Amino acid sequence: MSRDPIRLADQSDPPSPEADLMRGLIRAQQNVRPTAAKMDELAGRLGPILEPKSPSPAPGATWLSASVAVAAVAPRCDEVMLVDDADTALRSGNPERALAVVREIEQRCTAGVLVQERERIAIEALTKAGRVEQARARARAFEARFPTSPHLRRVRQVAE
Repeated sequence: MSRDPIRLADQSDPPSPEADLMRGLIRAQQNVRPTAAKMDELAGRLGPILEPKSPSPAPGATWLSASVAVAAVAPRCDEVMLVDDADTALRSGNPERALAVVREIEQRCTAGVLVQERERIAIEALTKAGRVEQARARARAFEARFPTSPHLRRVRQVAE
């Protein structure tokens, strides 16, 4: 008997009300934004830090200004929603759409934490799209990068 956990996506029963509630809570939290007044207050407090007064900025100020600048121009990454969209497309029989969403995740969520889930979806989508050699190559890379992943059993099954 395998010691791998059962993935919610592999269960034949519909998700429990608790799982639906948790998904809703996660999505709601991702959409919470500070008020305009709070953003103005933060801008006022960060302004002096971001504007160097001498040739050598205070320790950390360069990092902070760079991260604020990146945050201002980087596209927003709603990784949970995007991974869910890719998985939904895959399960509904649209592997090309799933692959398009995976590419979007790779571009927008460069510091994402759902890399294993994204890769599992990509491998399954490549297989369903008939691109078996690409799926196998990606599966080998997945196994090398994540040798203890709970998704490894599924990745191996799909890429056979």
